[in-house]
Amino acid sequence: MVTTRIERVATHLQHCGEPYSLRFLTMEESWELLEKKVFQGESCPPDLLEAGLQVAKHCKGLPLVIVLIAGIITKMERQASMWMEIASDLSSYVLGEQSMKVIQSSYDRLEDHLKPCLFYMTLYPEDWMIQVSDLMMLWMAEEFVLHVDKENMEEASRIFLNDLLSRSLVMVSLRDYEVREFCLKKLTEEKFMQLTVPYNPYQHSYSMESRLGVYIHDDLVKQLDHYEYQLDK
Repeated sequence: MVTTRIERVATHLQHCGEPYSLRFLTMEESWELLEKKVFQGESCPPDLLEAGLQVAKHCKGLPLVIVLIAGIITKMERQASMWMEIASDLSSYVLGEQSMKVIQSSYDRLEDHLKPCLFYMTLYPEDWMIQVSDLMMLWMAEEFVLHVDKENMEEASRIFLNDLLSRSLVMVSLRDYEVREFCLKKLTEEKFMQLTVPYNPYQHSYSMESRLGVYIHDDLVKQLDHYEYQLDK
């Protein structure tokens, strides 16, 4: 059996059998797997149920992550407070080791012209639903799509996006939290872009990155919408 994040690899192996695309587990399936691994077939005690569900939720439907976290939990005391700590800080267990290595491998094999396209998507806030047409227009405006006629730029942008999709670095209708965290780290290392939040007293001075992404929180937008500006007479 061959597993891969790259769709083209699976296509080339079709003579061995039809490729099977793994889906994410549902919340119910995630909890069922976590409960089975932690309690070895027994039922979860009622006092741990809520904390256990939170842990399962933060595993993002990924079986490998659930198995890894189950291995951590089984070595801990069965206390709801400790499980909630795992749930709230799950990314430090997952991103720090296994998942980052897989994403790094995909990133290392990514063509140079696709890397800025991937980084640019971190301009959008986490969990933001990105419109494909808007994204492709921004790629073209940033001149990420070069050496093609203007008439073919949109088609080239779509090919770029499909390449990212085929490598499992982007998902249709869903944001990949782990890939986003990886890109945030990489874009800082490679001085591609700096992200900031308005009125943040802890913001360092702006550096020499070529792009600046400014996040405006919903609360601030609402304040601006309802604020009545008055001019001194």
